[in-house]
Amino acid sequence: MSNSIQIPVPIKPCRKCGSFEKISGGARGLRCAPCKRASRRKFNQSEAGKAKQYRDNHSVAGKEKQRKYKASPNGHAKNIARQRKARGYPEPTRQCPSICEIPGCEERATRLDHCHVTGAFRGWLCRNHNFGIGLIGDTLEHARAVVQYLENTKVVDGAQKGA
Repeated sequence: MSNSIQIPVPIKPCRKCGSFEKISGGARGLRCAPCKRASRRKFNQSEAGKAKQYRDNHSVAGKEKQRKYKASPNGHAKNIARQRKARGYPEPTRQCPSICEIPGCEERATRLDHCHVTGAFRGWLCRNHNFGIGLIGDTLEHARAVVQYLENTKVVDGAQKGA
């Protein structure tokens, strides 16, 4: 006969709801499975949770998942069409070319360009040109002002014109 004494392990309740069902610990203390799920759901809906999802989706593994989706036949095209419709973009009047429609640009055309006043489709651009046009202000007046600025501040033989 051994003289060892059996000490019962104390069963602790869930720190959130008080139940004793499937309790597991961790850095945040003892919680039951339903309370963990509710906590995770609340976190995912918070700004911090959305930021984590963004980081996860844009990590190397997330990029690999996106590449697989784009490689599937019609998968990428259907997703782009669905996003366009959801965002209220106009229907394109021509198919997307392989390169940007800005002369001299060799980048892949991935963005639908449209007029923000009339909503009319204008063309297919690469990401940088579409973003640049948006930053300039999406009008010819603003674009001409930028061209004029560049011409007035042109650097010639190391000396800046207009300075």
